[in-house]
Amino acid sequence: MEPELGRIRGIFEQALGKKSSAERESFLAEVCKDKPEFRREVESLLRAHENAGDFLCETAPMSAQEFAAEAIGTTIGRYKLLERIGEGGFGVVYMAEQQEPVKRKVAVG
Repeated sequence: MEPELGRIRGIFEQALGKKSSAERESFLAEVCKDKPEFRREVESLLRAHENAGDFLCETAPMSAQEFAAEAIGTTIGRYKLLERIGEGGFGVVYMAEQQEPVKRKVAVG
């Protein structure tokens, strides 16, 4: 990570920890007084963070049909599914054969 990006990330994380907007404003004014571009970037990150909400906490129900695994032998892009080798919270993992540019076995999920 570039040093400036690391510094911006650090300022952003510290700003998130401030209890009030006044405290955050004072913190940013002091820390970014010689780097207005850092302040603009941190403020942009803070707005994005606030607008993101808690969408990752929301779940959508899925029917069994929507969650169904692909059939062995199915070709997806350049991969032909050979066998199911595992499953978990993020889906199913298959042993597949890559058809091009090189023919080889791979794991896909």
